[in-house]
Amino acid sequence: MKMLLEKDARSGYFYFHKELQEAGTQSVPIQLTIDSTLQFLMDEELAAACKRYCAKEASALIINPDNGDILALSSYPYTNPDDPQFDFYYTKQRAVTEQYELGSVLKVFAALAALEQKIVTPDEPINCKNSTRCVIDGRPITTWTAHGILPFSDVIAFSNNIGIAQVAKRLGPDIVTHYERLGFGKKVGIPLPAEAPGFINPPSKWSAQSIISLSYGYEISASLLQLAQAFSLIAHDGSFVCPRLLLTDPIRISEQ
Repeated sequence: MKMLLEKDARSGYFYFHKELQEAGTQSVPIQLTIDSTLQFLMDEELAAACKRYCAKEASALIINPDNGDILALSSYPYTNPDDPQFDFYYTKQRAVTEQYELGSVLKVFAALAALEQKIVTPDEPINCKNSTRCVIDGRPITTWTAHGILPFSDVIAFSNNIGIAQVAKRLGPDIVTHYERLGFGKKVGIPLPAEAPGFINPPSKWSAQSIISLSYGYEISASLLQLAQAFSLIAHDGSFVCPRLLLTDPIRISEQ
């Protein structure tokens, strides 16, 4: 672009003239995977849940595991960009930009790793010590309720920390490789700014208890988007489905 400054001889005023040197690129319409009805309903429910539980912020998303389409993506509180006083903090899409230690929801993926390595079977009896507290490798382990001997599948169904910790010790550092294959620890790559990559504590920095922590969702952080991507693999019978936000992006499905 060239700018020309001219001065009016009579009035003494200056005038700017803009001249385009190069033709611009015509914009292309964007087609999102978002379902407007689901988006509206989720916005309403998320706001209501935040108020009900006095939460400061929250996020949610709905993904189609068959093709990776993100059907709804919501954060609360949200802001009106037409408001000149809006707070930029609330423009973040928290399901994408924020990463957390997700806790017990990661037991599902620790179990997948153990089953794939064939170090346990779904029916193998696991002694959960019939207690809410025990010590493993010098570390106190607590769980929400006491169970005795459970088949491994029920260890996951009842979310028993003592049971999953014992199985995870058989797995060792291989758990990190399995988590990485599920997409944890790296960006998904959707076209939104400030996507969180997540984090997995590498074996080189482990303490003696790290494998136990990793088995139930600590020493690992992930975004809600990464979690949805990982669960899509289960819903899609073991095929890895990459989330997409633009209908023009290709559907990416691969075997893991």
